[in-house]
Amino acid sequence: MPVRLAVSMASAAVLAIVAVTPAAAAPESFRATFSGTFTIGFAGCSNGDDHLLFHGPGIATRGGSSWISGESCLRHNPLRPGCSTIETDATTITAADGSAIQFVNAGEDCLDPTTGVINGIATYSIVGGTGRLLGAEGNGNITVTAPVTQITATGALGTFNPLSFSGSITSPQQ
Repeated sequence: MPVRLAVSMASAAVLAIVAVTPAAAAPESFRATFSGTFTIGFAGCSNGDDHLLFHGPGIATRGGSSWISGESCLRHNPLRPGCSTIETDATTITAADGSAIQFVNAGEDCLDPTTGVINGIATYSIVGGTGRLLGAEGNGNITVTAPVTQITATGALGTFNPLSFSGSITSPQQ
């Protein structure tokens, strides 16, 4: 086989592979806002941290009407009384069609003892998705305002409004 023909065949093979390989999706803005309820079980995590569960409806980019649910272990910060850091976290936003995005969050929630309101600031990383959000990636910031409505010897109850996400998302399914 002449060299020129072999080079042409190799070039054609590379072009064919490039033509069928999907281009990486460009990141797009991700925004979401939720309201709902939370419970905190004092020392409810296996390591003795407080156990946070939360859920509620909202609106999310690429999800429209959506539902958020999450579970975290919160560790008291001895240097900042009233504040806890998110030690472990698993959060899911599920769209009306059942597609979902999974997140992990890292940040701090602080209770203002004069108002009884928890204010939180965190960062998120998207660690996966399902359905049309399969392979989703992204990151950004989270803020939350969460009034505590009841405190008992074993935990606390309250609402959150808003729980807001602001950042980016990339999904091969775009």
